[in-house]
Amino acid sequence: YHNTICSKIKELKPNIKIIAGGPSIKSSDPQQNFQDFPWIDVVIYGEGEEGFREFINDYYKTKTIKSNINTAIRGDNGTYKRFRYEDYPPYCVYEPYKKELKNHIEECKKAVDVAKARIFVSSESNRGCPYKCSFCDWNAGLHHKLSIRDEEVVFKDFNTISDAGGLIFLNDANFGILKRDEQ
Repeated sequence: YHNTICSKIKELKPNIKIIAGGPSIKSSDPQQNFQDFPWIDVVIYGEGEEGFREFINDYYKTKTIKSNINTAIRGDNGTYKRFRYEDYPPYCVYEPYKKELKNHIEECKKAVDVAKARIFVSSESNRGCPYKCSFCDWNAGLHHKLSIRDEEVVFKDFNTISDAGGLIFLNDANFGILKRDEQ
C-alpha cells in the first residue's frame, strides 16, 4: 500500500518530499532503496533517532535536503552511526509528556468501542542482540551488541504509560536476556 500511495502522491505532487525509514529499508545498501522505491527522496536507515533529528534540524535551518548521520539521498549515503543509549544521559521518552499521552489515549478510546479498546504504546528497555546467528538480518553488523536503557527511566516510562491508561507494547527484540528483565 505504501508503494501505491507514495507513487500516486509523487505523480500528483512531484514537489512533495517523501522520507522513508523503518525495518523495510535496506541499511546495508541505502542506495538500493531509491531503485526499489523511486518515489523516495530521503532514506533514514539504521536507527533513526539521531539521523531523523539531524535531518529535521538541518532542513529547518537551511531549507535543503542533504545526507547526514544515517540519512541518505540519491548518490550519497551519509555516514552510519549506531544509536546507543549509553552515549546519552538517561532520558524518559514518555514521562515528560504524560499529560499529552493521557489525552491522546483518551481521544483514541473515544474513537472506538471503549469496552473493547486496548491502546498499546511502544517502549523498549534495550535494543540489539548479543548473538551472531548466521540466519538473522540483525547480524549485518548493525546490531550485534546490546544497548541498555537506564532502568530508572524505563520504569518511569512504563508507569507513565500505565497511568495514562495505555498498555505497554514492549518491542525489545531480546527481552528476558538481562537479569533485570525479571523485574
